[in-house]
Amino acid sequence: PHLPHTAVAKLGELVLRSLDREVLKTSKLSAARQENLRTAVATLATKERLPEYRLMFRASSLMGANAFALPGGTVVVLDNLATLATDDQLLATIAHELGHVKMHHPVRRLIQDAVVTTAVAAYLGDLSTAVASATALALNANYSRDFELSADRYAADRLFDAGKDPRNLISLLEKIEVFYELQCGAI
Repeated sequence: PHLPHTAVAKLGELVLRSLDREVLKTSKLSAARQENLRTAVATLATKERLPEYRLMFRASSLMGANAFALPGGTVVVLDNLATLATDDQLLATIAHELGHVKMHHPVRRLIQDAVVTTAVAAYLGDLSTAVASATALALNANYSRDFELSADRYAADRLFDAGKDPRNLISLLEKIEVFYELQCGAI
């Protein structure tokens, strides 16, 4: 929260531009469904103002059924997730991602990963970067779980306040699990 928003937003733009070049494609989701989702997200601003955000839709054959938040407030929903989910389930997912935005998780995670990876690499000396990165990932696992739980709480609160069922997030996660089990075998 202490970093200038313009710097964080620029970082998010650079990340999105890189993803657009490498793994993301133009969404095939209808303009009407995109607009319906944008309108539904606006209903979440009841008791508490939503954080500044941009809702984007993209396709990706590599990233599966997913949604994610970037530094600066961009929330990206992938077509594979939209195909799998109802609008209420997508709204719950977007609320979860807005929780990450509200609590600055994307930029905090980026900074934390850089610091932990650098510290582990310095400590391990001349061992490979892969070992340092794997160690950093293991050290960050609990912190990431805390981020997810706090984003879940934020989503549940926003959905409940807007008269929506927070269990839509759970039902979508169950759908995704079944989808991946069918695609890849048992998880």
